[in-house]
Amino acid sequence: MKGPSWTCDGFRSALNRYLKKSGTGVDRLRPHRLRHTAATLLSNQPDATVFHVMQLLGHEDSRMAQKYVDKQREERAKKNKEMLEQISKGLVF
Repeated sequence: MKGPSWTCDGFRSALNRYLKKSGTGVDRLRPHRLRHTAATLLSNQPDATVFHVMQLLGHEDSRMAQKYVDKQREERAKKNKEMLEQISKGLVF
């Protein structure tokens, strides 16, 4: 059994009503932000590929999906470098 389809406006309205009632302090969110968040979370996974992100987003062209994957790789590299610097500061020779 299939339920009714959502319209963009209907989904946005329902989401924002829920957020207002949730008490999180967030009372408005655009649905596209959820899509971006999902793609970012997926690309944070160590074994994620551009093809995984493409499949999630429904893209046929890899260029946009590649941006998510590249951004996460850059951020991981930066964090790794910062951790190594902190570790090296704590080492005494």
